[in-house]
Amino acid sequence: MERGYKDKYNNIFDKNDKDINVLGVISIIKVITIFLICLGVLKNIVEKMELSSKTFLYGMSQIYSIMLPLFFLIGYILWKYILIYMYKLKMSKGIDIAADVIYIVIVTVLILVTNSYESQYKFLYMFNIISATIRFGKNYGLTIAWVTSIIISLIDLFFRRDLTINIYFQNDLIMGAGFVLIAWILGEYVKSENKQREELKEELRRETKKHHYFEEILLNNEACYDLLIENSQEAIFIHNEERVLYANEHALKLFRVKSLSDLNTTQLNHEENKLILIYSERYSEIYSKIHNNKLSQVSFEDKFLDKDGNELIFLSTSALCSYEKKQAILTITRDITPKREVQKLRKDVENNIRLLEEMREYNKYITEFFSNVSHELKTPLNIISSSTQLLKSYYKKDISEIEFKKIKYIDSIYNNCNRLTRLINNLLDITKFDSGFITLQKSNRDIIGDVENIVMSIIPYAESKGIEVTFDTDLEVRIMAFDQDKVERIILNLISNALKFTNRGGNIFVSIMNTENHVLISVKDTGTGIPEDKKDLIFERFMQVDKTLRRNHEGTGIGLSIVKSFVELHGGKIEVISEINKGSEFIITLPFSIIDIDEDDLVNDKISNNIVEKVSLELSDI
Repeated sequence: MERGYKDKYNNIFDKNDKDINVLGVISIIKVITIFLICLGVLKNIVEKMELSSKTFLYGMSQIYSIMLPLFFLIGYILWKYILIYMYKLKMSKGIDIAADVIYIVIVTVLILVTNSYESQYKFLYMFNIISATIRFGKNYGLTIAWVTSIIISLIDLFFRRDLTINIYFQNDLIMGAGFVLIAWILGEYVKSENKQREELKEELRRETKKHHYFEEILLNNEACYDLLIENSQEAIFIHNEERVLYANEHALKLFRVKSLSDLNTTQLNHEENKLILIYSERYSEIYSKIHNNKLSQVSFEDKFLDKDGNELIFLSTSALCSYEKKQAILTITRDITPKREVQKLRKDVENNIRLLEEMREYNKYITEFFSNVSHELKTPLNIISSSTQLLKSYYKKDISEIEFKKIKYIDSIYNNCNRLTRLINNLLDITKFDSGFITLQKSNRDIIGDVENIVMSIIPYAESKGIEVTFDTDLEVRIMAFDQDKVERIILNLISNALKFTNRGGNIFVSIMNTENHVLISVKDTGTGIPEDKKDLIFERFMQVDKTLRRNHEGTGIGLSIVKSFVELHGGKIEVISEINKGSEFIITLPFSIIDIDEDDLVNDKISNNIVEKVSLELSDI
């Protein structure tokens, strides 16, 4: 900034050099004027010598007259030389005033020597007036103008008193007025110029002071800038076409090296197997982009392999700079590998969400399909089941061998209708559960009595299979809130599975244990058991321990999945304990709670009207 102002105002405000130059020009002009006067004096003396007698004394006086102008001329030249030298030494202003006085005296004496009062000689005073006004302003110029005007008037008055009408005096008055007018006009101009110059000098002083202030701040804070660069969280390094010249601490950490020399020798491979940012191709590319496209900086991404072979993605910004008085490239680099990984993960999440939404949509269609198919199948099955029950009631009146076979076929039709109905009910429950439409219809009931009724209804069928069923409880009555239908299906499903996998002569134990906050229901059998690696799979939909077509027991593999769903709807949990060839035990834990309702069915010792039908449905595939 200071340099710009110096370029603009150097010729105006470099005071010492400018004043010396002006003084030199004025001195040359004054010497020339004195020289011209001397020529005029010599010419006048020569003319008088030709017209006058050639006496010795007169000749000597003329010689002295000739030497006098030459003495003045040489003396004035020496005086000016001394004056300029003293001015360079910054001498006082009085020397300039003395120089002007001497000039006036010399010009006046030379004019008197010529004994001529013609105006062209008197105009030579004008140079002194102009130079004085330019140098010191209007007041000093007017003073010189008045002094010279008085001098030329006095010359006319004293040396031409013989004239009746002194025409020279009148002309000199006009000339003096002209001197004063010129000094005043030129003084006003110089005053205006000086004022403008002072304003510009003041502006320059302010700007220079500001520049020095900022320069001082920059110099004082150089250590701070070094500290900021060294401790910056960005990787900052300076390099040329051959090697890295400087790297801050974060740059070394970013590239996993300990020193600058390691950075220059470590093979951090570029995509094209080049050293990191030091090959001429990269330097030329950056240089070309900045200069050809007139860019202040360029940004680019690069992929590198660190010493461990991990891929790193860097975002770099480069600009030309000067380092140790040589052209180099300043590069600021950030590791955006985590950012890109986050972006990639975000895209993966978005894709997964989109796929999940699509799967939900597909599941919705599948659920709707199963729901529609289940309803469509259930209607004709209900008609077939009702018809078989009606036929059985007719044939029981008169049983013959033929009729007995008919009843056997009707029972087979009825049992298979129940199997299909059970399957359809399970599919409907799955559909409702997935859709969030299945809810609990809780009521305050005796859970021990309800479980006992279910077990008692199973005993006749179990005895026909040669299996003994035992029920046990530590309390006779436990009133709590639960969904009777869901609990019945849970118990029936577990007992049905126990009957399937327990051979003749085996045992099934159903027991209830009570705690302060929970009710535990256990269904234990002495059947074939469950392999250890299958325990976590039996509660998954459509999963079966034996999936072969030659399996001994029928089933779809969704019963236990529904059991688990119903238990979790009650806020409970189910767990299994099993050992191959020793049997299995399913333990259900239900939380104890009471709800506020107007009428509670506290104890129900009678079997509900539809319990027999539910048992038939659950045991239809055995």
